Amino acid sequence: MRAPIVGAELFIAVMDAAGWMCQCTGECGNEHKRTGGECRMPDKARGRLLAAPEHPMPDREAVAATAEQLRAWCQGCWRNLTTAAARTRAHAAAEAQDSLF
Repeated sequence: MRAPIVGAELFIAVMDAAGWMCQCTGECGNEHKRTGGECRMPDKARGRLLAAPEHPMPDREAVAATAEQLRAWCQGCWRNLTTAAARTRAHAAAEAQDSLF
């Protein structure tokens, strides 16, 4: 697999540690029942893997993350995780707005 041009060493370190497979264990909302609770989607099966934090965080924090702070995610799990996090933030913001009135 080819690494991205920028941050290739960090990307490869994360992927090597993950065995070049998605490391999601259900954080995305999918229980991954067929695989014993882990996604383990290989890099070749469903698009490129992403090296990203375990929990979505602002980009300015994520760019400073070390290999130990990052995990390998398939695009499906990462999309589900970030969508759920955005939904949670929007719900919290709506509740905060409601409490003002």
